[in-house]
Amino acid sequence: MNFYSYTLEFLPPYEKDDMKEIIIVFSDIVKFTKENNNKPILNYNDLFTVLSAFYSGSDRKLQELCLFNNFISQVRSELREDYILSFYEKIHLKGISLIKNGKMKMEDIANFITTQDIYYYSPRFNKNENRDPKIFNYIHITDEDKNYLNNLKIIEDKKIMNLFYDLKQENEENLYIVLLSQMKKVRDFKSIFRLFPDKNINSKFTKFINEKLGNIIYNVLDDLENIKIIFSIFDTWLIINEYHSMDLNPIIKKIEMNYEFTNKYYLHLLENENMTKILGKIKVNISNFFITQYNSRNLNADSIISMLLISKSSNFTSYFLDELEKIF
Repeated sequence: MNFYSYTLEFLPPYEKDDMKEIIIVFSDIVKFTKENNNKPILNYNDLFTVLSAFYSGSDRKLQELCLFNNFISQVRSELREDYILSFYEKIHLKGISLIKNGKMKMEDIANFITTQDIYYYSPRFNKNENRDPKIFNYIHITDEDKNYLNNLKIIEDKKIMNLFYDLKQENEENLYIVLLSQMKKVRDFKSIFRLFPDKNINSKFTKFINEKLGNIIYNVLDDLENIKIIFSIFDTWLIINEYHSMDLNPIIKKIEMNYEFTNKYYLHLLENENMTKILGKIKVNISNFFITQYNSRNLNADSIISMLLISKSSNFTSYFLDELEKIF
């Protein structure tokens, strides 16, 4: 470093230099200058011109690049915006490259997007194209990955989904597409509904869910050992559609796959206090199903009585009794 007109000249560093120590020196100089109300003795724009060139041709570690975030915040008002964005871009591209090449564990990915990559963690960039939901191609949330439960816990603990609630339209749709691309079985949707409470699922996402679940629903017949999970997923599926005033009939038609499965699910609905509102919406479907089964001798009078006794919906019970009167 040479003095010239009381301004320090910063020469390009060598690859072997400890940049952490250099940054500490920079920070101390800035702190001293501000505390003593002195004119800056570093030209910060010249400094970042040198650093930008250095990091463009250097394979330095991500953690080292991220050290400059704090330094930038110290001198932001005296830096050109394009220099700042250039450094942010370098941090972003370096981290994304490591993630794509499998060099980061879930804990590292979470730390990167919540504390290091400003394009992800800062509200200022929530609609920037760099806040790319395709990062979820590298964050597995289904049981195809043995660590998926740990991944889900980290996503929740770090509130990662909050970073994706106010995206530009294209990225919002990409988020839904990327997440749903991991859903190969109906039971996989337990992860979607864990990460997105039903009232946080908007109508657009609901339509994407309808299409995906509708395409894979028939594999539940090969997964009946997980029937409780599947029933819970179907409950939420109905709830989000009802919440957005969507037609429930297409869903009901898909759920009615065969007598045994449909019978079990409808009995589950009848005894579920949280589903009484939904029962009121689909009472005709359920009533028609049981009456058809009674007429086909799949149900007897005792079964009908038992069904009425478990029903938690007075609305459905009243309607069903009226329908029974028509056939007796």
